[in-house]
Amino acid sequence: MRAAIRKSIFGGVASFTSTNPEPAFSPSKNSNEVLVSVKSAAINPVDYKLPKFVVGSIFGLDFSGIVEEVGKDVTDFKVGDKVFGVAKGALADKAVSDATRICKKTDDLTFLEAAALPVAYVTGLQGLKVGKVTEGSSVLIIGASGGCGLAAIHLSKAMGATRIVAICSGKNSQLVKDTGATEVVDYTQESDLKKFFAENEGK
Repeated sequence: MRAAIRKSIFGGVASFTSTNPEPAFSPSKNSNEVLVSVKSAAINPVDYKLPKFVVGSIFGLDFSGIVEEVGKDVTDFKVGDKVFGVAKGALADKAVSDATRICKKTDDLTFLEAAALPVAYVTGLQGLKVGKVTEGSSVLIIGASGGCGLAAIHLSKAMGATRIVAICSGKNSQLVKDTGATEVVDYTQESDLKKFFAENEGK
């Protein structure tokens, strides 16, 4: 099996090898899990910033693919389902995931698009839920041109926010506008940043 193997306890140095054993899977032992043939996978900062003993020897969390086997207690998925979600060791031909950490892929999403969703969008959603964003809310997104930031813009729109202020560098202003930000503040321009916070204090 091909996989991106972590070469050190810390750091992001990987070795791509093709002689790795496939993950062991037993429907009775892995009763609440599924074995997936990975079609696409994504890399997030968490993949190379956390140590090996936390995330495992194979890189990757985000993936999309096709279910090959299901545990005996799994009822929401069957062999052949197209899914995406999170699994330790997603940068490999096959991965094992808890059935509660995946969902079915819709036909309007490619495998590539689906694999880019889990970590960034769940992180963005958690932030918006903590902020209690609802219809008509105003949202300030710092680092808006990164993965989580762009996800937060999409989600803010879907949740009904009417004012979405994106803070990012000027070179990425068009990107965040095209994604749905209603205002953009260039953090590299100190005067603009100070003016924004002065005018919006307490709002």
